[in-house]
Amino acid sequence: MIPDRIKNYIQEDLSTDCWNWTSALDEEGYALVWWEGGSKRVSRLLWKLNKGFISSRTELHHKCENRKCVNFEDHLEPVPKRQHIKSFHKKEKKTHCKKGHKLLGDNLVFYNGKKVCVTCNRARANKYYLRKKLAIIQ
Repeated sequence: MIPDRIKNYIQEDLSTDCWNWTSALDEEGYALVWWEGGSKRVSRLLWKLNKGFISSRTELHHKCENRKCVNFEDHLEPVPKRQHIKSFHKKEKKTHCKKGHKLLGDNLVFYNGKKVCVTCNRARANKYYLRKKLAIIQ
């Protein structure tokens, strides 16, 4: 069972069988929805609604390696959090940022252990600078 409110934001990719989320994403790229007074990951919510309780010590691993996918029937599997970190997070293959810039050479820096796109970071800094500059002028 998928509530209509959630179903409206799922787009099925017939080539991969992924159910891609087309609305809000968290900072790590996972599907988010406002549910019962709080922000919830859609994959966990659909799992709970359809397959039952999932412990806070359990992660839902995306077998398809697509964080936007919410296909709880075929693409998600519960894995103990500790095992998930050891097995899957080491293999992070992030080669492009969310905007599609390659994370290589001069366009890549590490901040708090995460890959950061220099192009996007510069754009964000310029926006901030201009916002502050306009605030001073007005």
